[in-house]
Amino acid sequence: MCPKASASSSLWGESAAPWVLGPDLRVGVRARLEEIWRYRRIIWFFSVNAVQRLFANTRFPILIFTLRSVVPIFAGTAIFGTVMRGPSDGVPYFLFLLTGTTIWNCFDGPLTWGTRALEMNRQLLTKLYLPRIVLPAGQMSAGLVDVIVCSVVILAALVYYRVTDGVWYSALTPRLLVAPGVMLLAMLFAFAMSLWTSVWQARARDMRFVLGYVVGFWYLLTPIVYPMSHLPPAVRWLAAVNPMAGPVEAFKWALLGIGEWPAYPMAMSLAVTTIVLLTGLWYFEGAEGEIADRL
Repeated sequence: MCPKASASSSLWGESAAPWVLGPDLRVGVRARLEEIWRYRRIIWFFSVNAVQRLFANTRFPILIFTLRSVVPIFAGTAIFGTVMRGPSDGVPYFLFLLTGTTIWNCFDGPLTWGTRALEMNRQLLTKLYLPRIVLPAGQMSAGLVDVIVCSVVILAALVYYRVTDGVWYSALTPRLLVAPGVMLLAMLFAFAMSLWTSVWQARARDMRFVLGYVVGFWYLLTPIVYPMSHLPPAVRWLAAVNPMAGPVEAFKWALLGIGEWPAYPMAMSLAVTTIVLLTGLWYFEGAEGEIADRL
């Protein structure tokens, strides 16, 4: 079991300023991060369990999850790429949309499953003590199945266009090394958001439906079906405030070599992620005591 941190722990740890945030003065952000690391094996257990539950009672899991991930891409390509002739910065629109959707899924899926982590494990929480924070971290893995499927489809699409068009659309340069880091940033932002939304879901069971509408609208505001470079300059800076605009544009830049490095959007994304994560750790700690009663 995890012992409580000493009363002198602050928001940043033992050696920081004497003030702390939250109702429990003994636990700070640094202590919470250390707790996550200490219980990493339990997080791995919940990660594996979440994926197993996702595939439970599914006869053709690979086919079902492949169709679930790919069919919306084909539909979006038909609507935005063929009918509306949306811009794609010189690459096939299917590949353009697939790449943007893949990085978006690094945020959308983990956030959805992290939001329901406390509710889905409510029976366990009422019978056994464990740090509640490990549940959103572990449950997020179920949302990464779509990311894996889309990543495989990206590779298949690159090979297909190489054969049909004679062009390898991926940027075979060191910038490819940026792509995994951008994906981790999107996942970290999802975890930071889930620290808030999982508590809200425990308090109000219909929170996930509201979140679904919000995320759906958020998707349209993010440069996934269109490149940010085609936005009017007067509103481009406003689009860059979106914390997911930076990862989406950076992922396309790293993988497809299109556009420019989104310095300002990435700076905004890093800043927002840091703020949401630190305040989320504090908020989750303050609400942890009532979680079991709410569930």
